[in-house]
Amino acid sequence: TSKNLRQRMHRFVELIRARASHYPTKNVLFLWGDDFRFANADVNFKNMDKIIQYINANTLRYNMTLAVCLPFSPLESLVLRMRSGALLC
Repeated sequence: TSKNLRQRMHRFVELIRARASHYPTKNVLFLWGDDFRFANADVNFKNMDKIIQYINANTLRYNMTLAVCLPFSPLESLVLRMRSGALLC
């Protein structure tokens, strides 16, 4: 439902913002689920897509843009920034 979508989307934004406070870059890695959580992956991916589309349609409101990527993509970004000296650990 649209009410359920808004509730889940707001909770998701809260989780992303909390996690972002621990990241030194603009990219935040957020893994969704695990092997045992998604018995019906098609339904879960459709629901994730709804959340992503809603937030990306309201980027000014939430000050974020979401993207689905392979797990190595955000990690690769962090490594490249570290190697270039742009990020010190």
